[in-house]
Amino acid sequence: MPELTLHNAGMLRLDKPIYFFLAVASIYLLTTLPDREGDRATGKWTIAVIMNHRVVKLLAFLLMLCGAYVANRSQLSLLTLVSLVSVLPIVVTLFVRSEKLELFAAKLPILLLTLLAGYFYPGYLLFIVVLLILTRIYYKKRFDLVYPKLT
Repeated sequence: MPELTLHNAGMLRLDKPIYFFLAVASIYLLTTLPDREGDRATGKWTIAVIMNHRVVKLLAFLLMLCGAYVANRSQLSLLTLVSLVSVLPIVVTLFVRSEKLELFAAKLPILLLTLLAGYFYPGYLLFIVVLLILTRIYYKKRFDLVYPKLT
């Protein structure tokens, strides 16, 4: 396990909150896409309803790319890698319209950031694993659904 130092302990520098703002904003935009038809039908004004789906994906791409840039400039190589890997499925969704791929593009950075946090804070990873197991059991018993899932 890596040594916890002032360099990697929490948000002690201004660049880390900026990185996470960009990454979370990108993920948020992507999560609005699968719900756009339901949101439109119920009269909700979400970003995916207001904007064209390609514009939403392009904004998500740009935000994640800016996150990679901020992480790289700050010499946070693991966060740079997470962003660059996460940007790839977003690029694919710009050319291939697939709801499953859109969901994957939204969930991949969440998974990668969670695994990274779990690497530095193993108790958090244990908490997430237990939460996922309990959530799956609940949704299976209550609704006969497999949830959550990556795709």
